[in-house]
Amino acid sequence: MASNERLMSRIRMYIFVMVASFFLQGAFLAWALRTDGSATAWIVWLAVLVFCVPATIFAGVNAYKLSKQYRKLKWGEE
Repeated sequence: MASNERLMSRIRMYIFVMVASFFLQGAFLAWALRTDGSATAWIVWLAVLVFCVPATIFAGVNAYKLSKQYRKLKWGEE
């Protein structure tokens, strides 16, 4: 049972990473839109985007793989 709990903990962590990444992107985009054409704000948003998009993809792929593994352990699905 500890294995199932550990899997669920990892899945929740990856979901948290995806949600936090979306909020971080949105926060910096809102900040960039509020500034009056400041190149710095857009460069910072782009840097955040370069970090967050791969993090979101990585977390999503891993959450999917782990959820398949969890279902297989819990219900014996193939």
